[in-house]
Amino acid sequence: MKCTPLGSHLLLCEMPKSQLREELWNFLKKLRALKLDANLTSLILPASRMLPFSATELLLLALSHKAAGLAAAAHEGDKCRRMLRVLGAELAGMSHTLTAPMKKPYNPVLGELLVAARAEKPAEAGSGGGSAACRVVLEQVSHHPPLTAFHVEGTDFRHCGSSAAEPLFRGNSVEVRIVTLQPCRTVLRLEDGTEEEFRTKSFPSMCLRNIFGIGRLFCEWVGELEVECDECVGRLVFHPAKLFNAASAHRVTGSISVGGDKNASPPICQISGAWTGRVVATATRDGDELELLPALPGGVDRPTSLASMPRPPPFELPPHSLDWERHSQRVWSELTAALREQNWVAARAAKHSVEQEMRAEAAAMAEAGSMWAPALFEAADPAGPAAGAWLLRDGALDRAFDPDAEQPCQPIRSRS
Repeated sequence: MKCTPLGSHLLLCEMPKSQLREELWNFLKKLRALKLDANLTSLILPASRMLPFSATELLLLALSHKAAGLAAAAHEGDKCRRMLRVLGAELAGMSHTLTAPMKKPYNPVLGELLVAARAEKPAEAGSGGGSAACRVVLEQVSHHPPLTAFHVEGTDFRHCGSSAAEPLFRGNSVEVRIVTLQPCRTVLRLEDGTEEEFRTKSFPSMCLRNIFGIGRLFCEWVGELEVECDECVGRLVFHPAKLFNAASAHRVTGSISVGGDKNASPPICQISGAWTGRVVATATRDGDELELLPALPGGVDRPTSLASMPRPPPFELPPHSLDWERHSQRVWSELTAALREQNWVAARAAKHSVEQEMRAEAAAMAEAGSMWAPALFEAADPAGPAAGAWLLRDGALDRAFDPDAEQPCQPIRSRS
C-alpha cells in the first residue's frame, strides 16, 4: 500500500505587530471579563491565534511517539519493568505535544478522522527492543463533550481510549485539563502468548503560564499520571515551576509499588528527572537504573513550546484516506493554507466557513431528530464493565486501511 508522509507543517510567521497587538489585546479583554475557573471551550479565538494543524493531528503525533515504548514493554520479562516501559511511552508522547502559549490547534469537528501506519522498522535506541510497526485510527466521536476516540494496534500491543481537552481560566494561566470518561487501556501480548492489561487512570494538565504578560510566557505539564495493572501501580508527578526558580521547571518524580494499595506498599523503585531532558527509574533494592526518557543528543532540552508541528516519526497517511470529506487535513486545508501564507483575511473566512458548516449540520440533525453515528467507533454497553468507553467497531481497522472499501465517513451536510 502506497502511503504519503504524515503532514508536514511550516512555521507560522507572525502577522504585522500592530494588528497582532490589537487582536491579542481584544482577546485578553475577553479573558479579563471571565470568572475564575470558567470553561474556555466556547471562547472563539481569532485566526491569528491558531496553530496550523488540528488537535487530532497533535494527538496522532503523541500516539506515534508512544508506539515504540509500548512495543518494547511487551518484550520485558518482569512485570515492573513492563510498567516502567509503559510510563516511558507516556512520557515520550507528552514530551512532543505542547503547543505555543496563546495559540491553539483547531478544535476537531464532529466525525473528523485520521488514520496512519508505521511500517516495520528497528526500534529506537534505548527502547528495549520490539517492533514499533502499528496502525492508528482516530475519530471525533462526540461534540458535547468533545471526545476524540483512538485505537493503536501493533504486533505486540494495542492501546485505546478517548479523551477531551477542557481549557479552564486560572487567572494569569490557562489549564488545559485532559478529560477521560474511562481509563485508557494498553494490552501487551507477552512472549509466552498471554496478555496483560494496563489502565491509565489519571493524566496531568497542560498549563499555559503568565498569559497576561506578568512573568515569562511558557507551557508546562502539571499533575499526576497514574497507571495500574494487576497488583502493580506506577505513578508520575509533574511538578509546577516554582516562582523565581528556573531550575525547578518541568521536574518529574514518581514510583512503582506492588500491591493493591500504592500508599501502603513501599515503592520498589523511585523515578526522577525532567521531561524536557532525561527521566530515570532507580530500584530501591540494588540501585539498578532504567532510562524512561533519554536525553536529547548534546544534552539540549526538549522544547516546551511548539509554534508548528514538529518533524513526525516515520508514520504515513494512506493516500486514499486523504479523499475522505472528514479527514483532518481536508477539513482544514483552506485554513492551513491561509495561515502558511499569512493571509489573515482568508484565514478568518476559512475558519468561519468550517464553523458555519458544523452549525448548519447540527441544526439539520436537530430538526430531523437524528443522532450522530461515528464511523469507526461505537459506545460501549452503558450497563457493562466498559461503560463510558468508545470501542473500535468489528473490522473497522482493516476497512480504514483498505483503499477499495467504502468511505467510512458521512459527507458534511452543508456541502452535499
